[in-house]
Parts: sequence; structure tokens; C-alpha cells
Amino acid sequence: MSRLTHLMSAPLRAASGLRRRASAGWPTLPRPTISVGNLALGGRCKTPLVAALCAEVLARGMNPAIVSRGYPVVSTARYPAVVVSVGPGHAPWLTLLEAWEGGVVRRGPAFGLAASIGDEPAWLASKTGVPVSVHPNRVAAAEAVVARFPRTDLLILDDGFQTAVRSEVDLVVVDESLDLMGRAALRESPNALARAIVVRLDRDLIRVPGLLRDLRSGEECSVPDEALLLAAAVARPETVRGLAEQRGITIGASIRLRDHRGPSSSRLARHLGPLLVTEKDAVGWAYGSGRAGVVLQMTLLGAGAVAASAIQALVDHP
Repeated sequence: MSRLTHLMSAPLRAASGLRRRASAGWPTLPRPTISVGNLALGGRCKTPLVAALCAEVLARGMNPAIVSRGYPVVSTARYPAVVVSVGPGHAPWLTLLEAWEGGVVRRGPAFGLAASIGDEPAWLASKTGVPVSVHPNRVAAAEAVVARFPRTDLLILDDGFQTAVRSEVDLVVVDESLDLMGRAALRESPNALARAIVVRLDRDLIRVPGLLRDLRSGEECSVPDEALLLAAAVARPETVRGLAEQRGITIGASIRLRDHRGPSSSRLARHLGPLLVTEKDAVGWAYGSGRAGVVLQMTLLGAGAVAASAIQALVDHP
């Protein structure tokens, strides 16, 4: 990041500040709500934290649902889509999902539905097993999922800190490697953190490599002997590289991709050998590419303590 990127994001911060000052008039959602967001542009482990948070609240006997705007926003801009995992599938990209999109019900593996509901909602539904409602209008999305799943007692907003709805608890992931005051491109001023629970990346949440799975079969596999082509459509692919190296994986070439976007077939054809991708890549584009490869899973240490803080704050909320 540079000083220039920080200055260029000033209009976005100003718009967020104006919206924040009108927060007294923001609508409430039909169930108690925890939002998960950040200040900086780009991925900062928000969606993996949502998944980990779901696992923790499920273990406490709660019935959460996830509210997502959907990335990329496609057909969901017309009506809320509610998607739920109906199995089977031991790998998230192969898990069978069912989606209600308007009056149409569709069933298929996560990688097949990602084009219409977005890669993140498809991954979240398959990874967590809880209902995910998708729409840019979070109120409409929340009402849709509660109508279909009335036992829902907690809503979790993915990337919800800058959304103009009220939430009882805000979890904001802060990457302390960024210069929030002078160099980072920010969505919102750090002053907004005064009302949030700050979750410090690499201190409160520690990312560690998890299992390796074969992209084609979904089965657990060992570290390959050959070098892999890193193709991670995430905001910070260097994080994936670091986790891979911790796991003992050899990276050969790499392809820089836009977040939520896969490479063109011609670009991918210029590189030989198996891929190394994330679970979200496998859902969004990699399985559909037909290429062989390995999927690196990630584990978040500290998610239990973060969830405990959020739930206590929810209990304490007036």
C-alpha cells in the first residue's frame, strides 16, 4: 500500500462517515445480529471468520443463518436467494446445495451453483451447513431466510460493517501489518472502531494450513512431490503462498487473479502442471476448469475466543 492509495480512498471513507452518522435511522433485522467486517479494502479473513463463527455458535446450540450480499452479484440482484447444504459432499466444492431463487428451486453441487449465487455464499453454505441468504439488500435477505427457516435465532452478516442496517455486535478484523492512518486503502475511518469488537489478524486470529484435498476427487491427499501452480483468486495471494510453504508445498509459477475471478482458459493453458487453489477457488472456478490440482484448506486458531466475546456482547446488549 502507498500514501497515494490511502488518499485515493478518501472519498469512500467520507461516504462511509456520512452513512455512519445516519445510523440512528438504520433498519433492524428480524433476529439478533452479529456483523463481521473490516476497514481495509480487500479480503482480510472476514468470510473464513464467518464460517468459524458459525461452527462455534452451532456448538452452543444456536440456529444461525448467514446474510451475504453475494460476490459477484448476479441473479440475486433481482430477488433474495436462500441456499442451504443438503449433502452429501466431504469437500465444500462438491457438496450438494439447494437454492431457492425467487420461485425457482435449483439443486446441484456448490461449484455448479456458484455462478448464480456467488462463490462466497456457495462456499459458506457448503462449509458451515447453515442457511445462507444472498441479496445486496440485507433486510430483504434477512427476511427471506427467516421466513424459510423460522427457527433461526441469530443472523451473521458477512462483510457487514459498512452495511446500513443495525447489528447488536460488530466484529471488525484489523490487519495490524497495515498503516491504517497513513498508507492503507480504507473503506472507513479507524474512528468507527470505537463501537466494535476489534479482532486482530495474526494475534487474535492465527491462520494455519489445514488438510490438503485432491481437486478432482475431494479426497484428502499428501503433499505432492512436484511444484504446483499457485492460482488463488483472493485479495492477498501471498497469504496462501505462506500457508503452502508452511505445509511443505513447493510453489513453481503463480498466476495473479482478481478476487472472485478465475483465469481465462487461454491464460491457464499457458501454464502446465497441477494447480494449488483455495476452497473458494475450487467452488468458484477451479473445479470447473477441468484441471488437476490440490486444494489447501485453512484453519483459524482463536475463533472460539472471538465467538465467546461476540456472544457475551450479544447477551449484554441492552
